Amino acid sequence: MDFQTLKSVKWVVVLGGGSAVDPRLPASTYLSAASLFRLSEAIRIHNRLPQTKLIFSGRSGLAGVTPVAEIMAETAAEFGARPEKIIIEADSADTKDHPIYLKKIIGSDQFLLVSSASHMPRAVALFRKQGMRPIPAPTNYRAMQRQRSIPLLGLLPRPGPLAESNQAIHEYLGILWAKFRGLL
Repeated sequence: MDFQTLKSVKWVVVLGGGSAVDPRLPASTYLSAASLFRLSEAIRIHNRLPQTKLIFSGRSGLAGVTPVAEIMAETAAEFGARPEKIIIEADSADTKDHPIYLKKIIGSDQFLLVSSASHMPRAVALFRKQGMRPIPAPTNYRAMQRQRSIPLLGLLPRPGPLAESNQAIHEYLGILWAKFRGLL
């Protein structure tokens, strides 16, 4: 990412990736792995582009449960983000809702969109369908080349690819469902 070309960007939008609250634990432990990856990438970008505001988006699917956007914002503040640089959008229930609610905040401005790499194609398509101008800032990559000291270890079965297949199927079904409903 070339940060010099992004000096005019005002917004870093972070899509929630899930959470579970246990008041006995610190807020950072409430976030799912996807949410933590997204949060850390957003803070990294925000530190490089201090003119931006962080917008955390997403609620919980359950009534009375703390929205993931609030948890991410609280954790960002604990990690050093200034509260006046944080905006919470806690009405979006899912990926199709994010553009609808965020357009009220962002308008036609270009913005950096932080989400998991596997989720990014569907999210970008839904934002563009609403006439918005996201700049993808993917994180939490599932497929990457890894350094291995012993090449044969890569041939051994591992449980990780099963979870990666599950995520891929989820995203492909999400795209098909959005197209079926006329959202894409």
